[in-house]
Amino acid sequence: MSDVADVELPNGDLSDEDVETLSSGEVAKKLQEAWLNEKFAPELLTPATDILECMLEQIESLDANLRTAMDSGHISAKMPIHRMELERLRYVVVSYIRTRLAKIQGNVWQILANESERIKLMPNEKVFAEGYRASVEEVFESSALSKLPGSFRTLDRTSLETVGRPNLNSYVFAQIGEHQTGLAIPEPTGDTEDIVDLEAGSKHLLPYKCIMSQIQDGQVNLT
Repeated sequence: MSDVADVELPNGDLSDEDVETLSSGEVAKKLQEAWLNEKFAPELLTPATDILECMLEQIESLDANLRTAMDSGHISAKMPIHRMELERLRYVVVSYIRTRLAKIQGNVWQILANESERIKLMPNEKVFAEGYRASVEEVFESSALSKLPGSFRTLDRTSLETVGRPNLNSYVFAQIGEHQTGLAIPEPTGDTEDIVDLEAGSKHLLPYKCIMSQIQDGQVNLT
């Protein structure tokens, strides 16, 4: 059983005919970066769909290889290590998905009401979000609204869309992947801005709003 396998991963910046070949280790690294970015970012990020799909395929392949080796009696000292790695990858995948679902639950009305947010949902997440919103609204109506006078029985979605909005001004720990020039960092008072250059490999505590686009572009990662 090979320790490292190559997989073909479509890259959104390339044409349909082009692919970027990544090793299983590189796919795992990119998934971990996506997981940590999602975990520490206050808003829902664009999903790492291609990375997630590749990792799920690798998990399935690794699990099948381990089962085949055990069934055939080809047991080696490395098998427990492979098994631990398999469980670690499963944990990252599940935690990534759960983190996204928790954000969707906390901001479901806002996400579904705004096209810029709704396009961040994977197809199964969109189904979940719509079902979750419908279930919560049904509970509201049956347990509270139905018992109010007629003029108060309508659920005001517009008001709900303002509840739980992510705080984009919150501070996050960021690791700079690519050198950043002329980044505007607001002073804590909000009255002025400092224009700074950040070296690749350095770590900083920064307002999330200042590095939003760099995180989406993969130039900065949250830690």
